Amino acid sequence: EFKIFLGSGTTGIDGTIIKGDTHAHSITNSKVCGNAYYYGASTIDSFSLDYLNDPTHIVCDPPSPAPPAILTPGAGFQPTADPTPQAMMISDANITDWETSALAGGTKTCTSGSYTPANGETLGPVKIPCNLVINGGETVTINGPVWVAGDITLGNSSIIKLAPGFGGLSTTVIADDPANLTTKGIVDVNNGVKVCGSAGYNTGFNQCYPSNGSYIMFLSTHHNATTNGIKLRNNSDGAIFYTTQSKIEVENNSSAKQITGWGVELENNSNIVYEMGLASSAFTTGPGASWTVADESWSEIP
Repeated sequence: EFKIFLGSGTTGIDGTIIKGDTHAHSITNSKVCGNAYYYGASTIDSFSLDYLNDPTHIVCDPPSPAPPAILTPGAGFQPTADPTPQAMMISDANITDWETSALAGGTKTCTSGSYTPANGETLGPVKIPCNLVINGGETVTINGPVWVAGDITLGNSSIIKLAPGFGGLSTTVIADDPANLTTKGIVDVNNGVKVCGSAGYNTGFNQCYPSNGSYIMFLSTHHNATTNGIKLRNNSDGAIFYTTQSKIEVENNSSAKQITGWGVELENNSNIVYEMGLASSAFTTGPGASWTVADESWSEIP
């Protein structure tokens, strides 16, 4: 089970099944299986309240075949003050460190405002002073921090994998254009993209090998609360996604290992899998690097 917390401003949960606890200003048209903390009697609708108060209800869409009944033993608690907004857990200093490490590995040359790696190319540590475009169906290996001073586009069915030498360590791909924070720094993950840790990609089954505790984190510094800094399209898979000042949009059938952002927009059938041990992931400059950046406070685990 997971707890979902919403803070800052007047927050609400609508039309959602939550197999755990929830904290929000208002709850409407939702099925909460755990405890529900909300502002007052007028901020939860009758449908949600009736479901919450009847422990015999069974959650919709349980696993098959012949699933056991998943009951709703939670209770409502109100009046409850709105949650206190939490500071973003990756600091500007962390981002600067990763960008400095990327820059130390050299700078790519752009063509018509973009850099397009060849199929099978290895990137990182490196700075790309323009947009990064990975063509559909191509494979790129990440071998250290990548700083993109522009937008990142991962084409349909492209494969992004971490170099095997990372072992259980992780690294970052950052979209950050300091001169154009409100218009650039967008990460667009298109249909069928696979993002794999250092365990690699299984060509025969068209999927990443099971995680060995390493990840690639895509981080956007896009500064615009009205637009999405990261967009996960249909059937994309894997990775950690993080925004500092914008929303993350997770479309139909997309999945991620973790998302952390200023705001999150979940579409139908989207899936976020928080893996055990993810909070202790260490992000490093590269295989055999002399130091690591490990910020264990920002991620969530079951």
